[in-house]
Amino acid sequence: MPETPEELKSEGRKLPRTGNLIIGTKGKMLVTGDYWNSPRIIPESRQREFGKPKQLLERSPGHHDEFIIACRGDKPREYSQSNFSYSGFMTANIQLGNLCALAGKKIELNEAGVVTSDPAINELAWRVPRKG
Repeated sequence: MPETPEELKSEGRKLPRTGNLIIGTKGKMLVTGDYWNSPRIIPESRQREFGKPKQLLERSPGHHDEFIIACRGDKPREYSQSNFSYSGFMTANIQLGNLCALAGKKIELNEAGVVTSDPAINELAWRVPRKG
């Protein structure tokens, strides 16, 4: 478990049991729970400054209804909230978090997604497929 960031300690808070801590160059974001339904900038004062983000996507009626809507052709294929246009990037970010956890330290990538801070970590991310 990573150390509780100062932004949470100063508010008397701890890291949740599940979730994600995203550390960027301009700040930190904490997502509690397992389903990314509560992303918050920390500390809370920075979240209040940022405000509520503008809604960009139509809310999903649920994945079962989305499937039926897609089968009927009632909406364009980009309608689905589990669209492949972003799911690949999301999966890559999740795997990046897994690499950080396995390495037990901060890692840095280049634009091609190759770890530059410790090349040995790349061995965890890539494998040569078996023959056949």
